[in-house]
Amino acid sequence: MSDTDSYDEELSYDELAASYKELCIRSEEVCRTLEKQKKIIAQLQAERYDNLSKISELNNEVTQLNSKLEHMKKQVVMMHNSTDVLDEILDKQIPGKPKGLGFNYQALNEQKQYDPELKFMPVAVIFGYQAI
Repeated sequence: MSDTDSYDEELSYDELAASYKELCIRSEEVCRTLEKQKKIIAQLQAERYDNLSKISELNNEVTQLNSKLEHMKKQVVMMHNSTDVLDEILDKQIPGKPKGLGFNYQALNEQKQYDPELKFMPVAVIFGYQAI
């Protein structure tokens, strides 16, 4: 090999310095971009945590509202059923009778015999009817 061949293959000091300078500039740009990305990632994570907490709060609110809705539905059904029962009782009313609804209240006013052996009074004794 001759000196001219080796000179062509080797880079000069000025070319190496220029290449090194370009690489340093590029490295600074990459570092700045990396720092910007880190800041963006931190902001996005903070936003994600905020959104997750909002989602959790809203899920709790949805659960609570669904519970209230179910309770209201039950109340509506009960009120509807009780108005049906009341309508049925009123339909059975006999006009002109003192006991218009056919309810015998006198059994409630009578003195009941207490049996110390019993924990509770039987329903038949309390309301004065025969058990089947």
